[in-house]
Parts: sequence; structure tokens; C-alpha cells
Amino acid sequence: MTALPSYNLGKNSQYAASAVIQCAGLEMLSILRAAFLYFTLVFAAGFALGAIRTLGVTPRMGEFAATLIELPLILFISWHACAFVLRRAPVPTRPPARLLMGGIAFGLLIIAETTLGVVGLGRSLSEQIASYAAWGPATGLLAQFAYALFPYLQSRSRPTSL
Repeated sequence: MTALPSYNLGKNSQYAASAVIQCAGLEMLSILRAAFLYFTLVFAAGFALGAIRTLGVTPRMGEFAATLIELPLILFISWHACAFVLRRAPVPTRPPARLLMGGIAFGLLIIAETTLGVVGLGRSLSEQIASYAAWGPATGLLAQFAYALFPYLQSRSRPTSL
């Protein structure tokens, strides 16, 4: 095995490396801020729609039908919330940055939903996870995967306004 050549570029390379690290840190910070804002907007809307669905629609139509009514609304809100955030946040349009933003927002959403199920609804963690076997929650989880992809998809198309 041969050793890779080493280059000594002096102090300028140290400054360049420092600038790259600082730039990457600022980029990561903007991705985190955008993901948190995206999550916050969509979770607030989803919480309100979920309350209406659970208390008003599900008893009359059943869980799966109520979820199918709610899904287009929350996906519409999610798409426009994502566009709103991306117009204001300096998140690069590169796929890894947008996928990271969506992935972080998705993770926050799953943590919040799980916490709400365990703390708010008194379910055990295993009951919360098992609830995704039903058609309604499973369909909602598929919509959450779409929510995670919206930042990437909006880098591929022109974002729409509210």
C-alpha cells in the first residue's frame, strides 16, 4: 500500500479550511432553522386538523375516511408552508441540503406525534407504534413521507406562493 501524497500549502490552506468549515456550519444552521420552522408550521396545522378530525369527523365517518378527508388539506398546507419557509431561509437547492431539511422536519414530526400519543393519549410506546398498522395512521404516515420530500421537490420546481 502506498501512502497518499501530503501537500503543505502553508497558512493560507488553514484559513481556507477554516472558511469551509465555517461556511458548512452556517449552512447547517440555516437547514436546521428551516426544518424547525417547517415542522412548527405543519405541526400546528396538523394539530388543529387532527383535533377536528378526531372529535368531529371520525365518530361520524370512521378513522380511515376521516384521514382521507384530512390528507389533501394537510398536504396542501405542508406544500405551501415549505414554500413559505424556503423563500425566507437560505437553504441551498442542492438535493442533500433539501433532503436533510425534510428529514430533520420529518424526525421532529415523528417525535412530536409519538410524544403526543404517549403523553397526551396515554398510549404506551408499543401501542403508539402498533397504531400505524391501521389504515388511517398508515395512510397518514405515507403523507408524512411526502412532507419530508417537499423541500427537495420544491428545489426541482418553482415554489408557489400562498
